[in-house]
Amino acid sequence: RASRRARKRVSDRALPRFTEEREDGRRIIEEPPLITRLDRDEAAEVVDGLDGYVDTLPSHWRRVLSGYTVVDVAHKVVGVGSVGLRAYVALCEGSSPDDVVFLQLKQAR
Repeated sequence: RASRRARKRVSDRALPRFTEEREDGRRIIEEPPLITRLDRDEAAEVVDGLDGYVDTLPSHWRRVLSGYTVVDVAHKVVGVGSVGLRAYVALCEGSSPDDVVFLQLKQAR
C-alpha cells in the first residue's frame, strides 16, 4: 500500500512537469537543448527498435510492457559518460491517460 502511494506521488509530480496535453494527446515537453522533438521517421525508428528489444525480454517483462503504448518519443541529452551516444525518452500510456511510464533508451557502446 505504501509503495502504491509513493508511486502515485511521483507520477502526480512528474507527469505535469515533463508532459503537456495537446490536441493529438499527451506529449513530452521540449526543453532545448536537453530534450528535443524527433522528426516522424526517426521517432518511428526508435519505436521499432523498442518493439524489437521488448521481443527479446523474458515473458513476464513482455507482458508488463505489452500493456503500454508509446505515445511520444524525444531526444534527450544525457550525462558525460554517454557523450556521443544517442539517448531518447519515451512516454508510454497504459489503460488510461494517467497510467504512464517513462522509458529512457540509450545507444549501447
